[in-house]
Amino acid sequence: MKNILVVSVGAPTGESMVKEINSIFKDYAHTEFCLCHQLARKSSGFDIVIFSSRYSELLCTQYKLPNILYLPARRVINYTNIREIIELEKGTRVLLVNDCEETANEAIDQLIEIGLNELQYIPYYPGCKTFSDTSIAITPGELSYVPDQITKLIDIGVRTLDIQTIYDLMLLLDAGHLFTRNFVTRYLKEIVTISKSFSESHKKAEQSEKLLETIFNSVESGIAYIGSNHNFIRTNLIFDTILNQSKEKLYQKNFDKVMENKRISLKEGSFVVPINERTVLFKIKEVETENIPAFLVTADYADNISKMNQRIKIDSNPRPNRKLYTFDDYLTWDERCIKLLTLAKKFTKTDGTVLIQGESGTGKEILAQSIHNGSARRNYPFIPVNITALSQSLIESELFGYEDASFTGAKKGGRPGIFELADKGTVFIDEIGDASLEFQVKLLRTLESKCIRRVGGVEEIPINVRIIVATNKDLPDLIAKNLFREDLFFRLNILPLSTLPLRERKADIMPLMRHFLSFYFDETTLNQLLNRELCYFFENYRWKGNVRELINITEYLRLTYEGGIFPVSSLPSYMHAMPEPHNRIFLSEQEYKILSKLGECGCQSTGRTRLQALLAGDGFELGTGKIRNILKELEQKGLISQNTSGCNITDKGMNVLSGC
Repeated sequence: MKNILVVSVGAPTGESMVKEINSIFKDYAHTEFCLCHQLARKSSGFDIVIFSSRYSELLCTQYKLPNILYLPARRVINYTNIREIIELEKGTRVLLVNDCEETANEAIDQLIEIGLNELQYIPYYPGCKTFSDTSIAITPGELSYVPDQITKLIDIGVRTLDIQTIYDLMLLLDAGHLFTRNFVTRYLKEIVTISKSFSESHKKAEQSEKLLETIFNSVESGIAYIGSNHNFIRTNLIFDTILNQSKEKLYQKNFDKVMENKRISLKEGSFVVPINERTVLFKIKEVETENIPAFLVTADYADNISKMNQRIKIDSNPRPNRKLYTFDDYLTWDERCIKLLTLAKKFTKTDGTVLIQGESGTGKEILAQSIHNGSARRNYPFIPVNITALSQSLIESELFGYEDASFTGAKKGGRPGIFELADKGTVFIDEIGDASLEFQVKLLRTLESKCIRRVGGVEEIPINVRIIVATNKDLPDLIAKNLFREDLFFRLNILPLSTLPLRERKADIMPLMRHFLSFYFDETTLNQLLNRELCYFFENYRWKGNVRELINITEYLRLTYEGGIFPVSSLPSYMHAMPEPHNRIFLSEQEYKILSKLGECGCQSTGRTRLQALLAGDGFELGTGKIRNILKELEQKGLISQNTSGCNITDKGMNVLSGC
């Protein structure tokens, strides 16, 4: 069992990649994820670190450790979710929404490469300018970044790992047999299922053809589908390029004849063949679709694989599974949050169900994992499930498992669900407020009986798991609207915890900012970067995205800071568009310095000459003319009063200094 760490820019991507890797390699690897800024303190103890993109790898260059394999993943558009894109009219302007400029452009390039090139794509990401002339957006799972004016949203889901990346992982994990036995068969079934769903009419047949073409061309390895008569049915562009033949020439040609001089016959196995002065690795797998035998052939240049293998330095000694977070990872200096952690630590001594409520980005999953890691179940699985990441049709089968042939596409022999896989451990159900009423009934039954029943099964299976749930919704309000069961709420609300939004934790804002920036800057640079003006802005900003948003801003500062004073105006434009509190008073560094000196003088009237001397004593040189102008501005804001004997700070001014 190897330990894999996925590193991503955003959490949805990381969570999706972990889920995908686990679905294929659950018996061969333990997989976790972290954000880019966490790599420095998370990578130790892992055998393989997989970057979600070249951009995430670039962000983490300085944190790489020796003797760990670093593998950049290649991800492709989730082709099962692109039907709505195909139906859009030619020339339609659409926003492509992603978590940063690089990943947005990368998604656009992939859509164009697979043939969806008749739309006008506009990259949209946090901090870019607003486009008000379009109401349609496409996003690979990054729903939180979609602007408000969008009326039609096409969520194609987080991009999936391409075949070559999966094959690379199989080599690393000594699980090459899975490539043919599990993955390829599943992949082909998905293609056939999509094809059948579009076969009802001529129009749908055209859509099917376009969709299948898109699917095959989205794969970054050569792939060919061979019929039972050994004739080519479909190839992608890469396969055509490797054989140096056109799709038209290969169609319905006999595979054995085409490959005769290369000494390859259509039988299962792997074959290494020189083609055009390069070595190509062919893998052939016999598959069945609708009980009709067929073959799937993949091809890739072997030198790409050998280069990767030369970099492999994996410690074969297995390491125990580790969990991502403990209570030490929940950083806070706020008294109420400290009390929250104290209460949460008490919950580690029992198996009671925990309900964590709070806004998105306030650390609900950190709390859940910390409770698990502090409990007697720490050495057993912790499995998170996000309700919103699963379709209603999949939730039941994912959590409860299913029996053989219980539905179309079900794995032969059935499959255990998350409740079974988490035996003696913890299941964390996130976004429980978005669960359907049907699922709520089944979860309530599971909590009451401590048993589950697989989809399509009749046997009651006892389970031994602790359940922790979380939500950003107001559950009593949902109960009042008949959207959430009251009996389930009382079953869940045994050990309640409520996280605080960052705007109510002002004592945490700048310490957290300094903590995350300390991975990139020394103390001297930090003090220069976080000037008084910037600190005041951050302390009074609303932080609707909470700690998650703060982490994103630290990443922005890291990439854009070039020394000297970092002006507030250089922050992303959306931060300035946020409504400000009615009582907010913004001070420049000079205004704050003068106001603080007047505060030190108390009730004593202070003239400009004395102020100049007091400022000079702190190494802050200002001319009397400049001081006069600043005093006028402070007076207009009601923070000071002036008379013939000098100036005095007002009560309002004292409140500003004290942070009220």
